[in-house]
Amino acid sequence: MNKKLYIVLILDFICLFLSYNVTEFILTSDIPAIQFKQISISILFLFL
Repeated sequence: MNKKLYIVLILDFICLFLSYNVTEFILTSDIPAIQFKQISISILFLFL
């Protein structure tokens, strides 16, 4: 249970980091930051 909680927190931090650097991430990657954020949120819901 605690390991899953840490994974969720790490994914949440990644989402926050990407939303903070949205423009830079879009310019440097083919995958849009919003799409990656949605994937991370769906992975996050798998652990709930």
